[in-house]
Amino acid sequence: MALPRAWYVRGAHRRKKVQKGKLSSRAAWELFCVYSKAITNISRTDSGNSWSRLFAMPYQGECNCGGIKVSIEDEAAAENKPIFCHCLSCRRQSGALGTYVLVLPEGDVTVTGPLKAYLDDKTDSGTSLHRWFCEVCGW
Repeated sequence: MALPRAWYVRGAHRRKKVQKGKLSSRAAWELFCVYSKAITNISRTDSGNSWSRLFAMPYQGECNCGGIKVSIEDEAAAENKPIFCHCLSCRRQSGALGTYVLVLPEGDVTVTGPLKAYLDDKTDSGTSLHRWFCEVCGW
């Protein structure tokens, strides 16, 4: 279902502001969620845009082939806000201007399936980190 024309204009205008750094990372994340339909259970008529309302459900996802499934408890997702990292390493990894990162305690995330990892030691901060992905489809 296509979005109304006004949404495209408003969305493009706000994306331009995000690129110039005029919106906070939280506002940019909320725009990303609404305009890219990353969170499909939110209706367009929902007037509340508080963070806890966006994640008022268990958050689940999977890789392209379905081999890896990820589930985040609703309380953990509501309490921890994502950050937008635009370091060189995250730009290379995502192929975009940056990556949204949600840092959670290990017990709040359930991952099932065979994960593969590599050590990324070329970070801007100098701190090495593990990048995890599906060994079948690469996601």
